Amino acid sequence: MIENSENKALSLRYDLSEQEVAEALKTIRFFKTDKRKIIYTAIFTLCALVNGFFYFDSQRSNGMLLFLAVLCLVFIAVIWLTPAYFIRQISARNAGADVTASFDEKAVTLTDSRGEKNFVYSDCELSETDNLFVLTDSAKDIFVLPKRLCDSDQAQRIRDYFA
Repeated sequence: MIENSENKALSLRYDLSEQEVAEALKTIRFFKTDKRKIIYTAIFTLCALVNGFFYFDSQRSNGMLLFLAVLCLVFIAVIWLTPAYFIRQISARNAGADVTASFDEKAVTLTDSRGEKNFVYSDCELSETDNLFVLTDSAKDIFVLPKRLCDSDQAQRIRDYFA
């Protein structure tokens, strides 16, 4: 529901879906693919290959080498799958919340079951996807606004607030 009052404030009330929350977390790169992940993956891959090679090359089979190779592969899986798991968990927790957002000339006020939060336009960064507006502030709080609620004029007003 969108309401426009005479003072040209914009007020929105909506529920977020799990997909919208997950898309917002990916947009702000909540879990980054950083250099450490790549380095750890390379190290564990090398260890798995070396242990696997020595296991299959040795005259007598050493179960410890095979165990270490498999353990390295498990570590690689954990490094890359953990962020997806946490994004799903965070999305499930935050989906369906009744959210009210009120835009005025200085800030957007977000009200949900946890309370009220003000995002001052000058302190926020606006990211935009095909389906969402995503606001982040210096404290790394995020605010997600689905574009499905806005027509093109209202979407442009939201962009103008952050210009």
